[in-house]
Amino acid sequence: MLLEQAKEMLMLAKQELHSAQYATYKNTQIKNAVVSVKNEVMEMIAKVRERKGRLDLPIASGKHLRKISDRTALQSADNAEKFITTRKIDSFESLAKFTTDKEQRYQQLETVHLSKGQKLNRLKELSKMYALYAPIQATYKESQ
Repeated sequence: MLLEQAKEMLMLAKQELHSAQYATYKNTQIKNAVVSVKNEVMEMIAKVRERKGRLDLPIASGKHLRKISDRTALQSADNAEKFITTRKIDSFESLAKFTTDKEQRYQQLETVHLSKGQKLNRLKELSKMYALYAPIQATYKESQ
């Protein structure tokens, strides 16, 4: 029974320490301003951290997840909390909106990137053709 009470006290102490860490988190725009963010996303991160000590990643890699080489950074609860805090995400609805907005922006950038890649490939082809034409350019002009 004492062991159970000690475990509960340890868990409460960890929660208080975690709350204190974020109560003293300094806002980058206002020095020494206290940020105490309590929201459902932060609570979920804290619960997962408390249970496992790190965040879980999906077993199957996602569209963007496979592009990240340092997956241990993704499992850091501190990184997740900083991400949530700096982007002022306070609920799962705002997280979903943030995700949707960023996905749309990603799609736009990917479309632009692909079109520029196609233009670049076309210019490379033209450059090769010009390299073949350059030596005979003078002869062509003379024949005209």
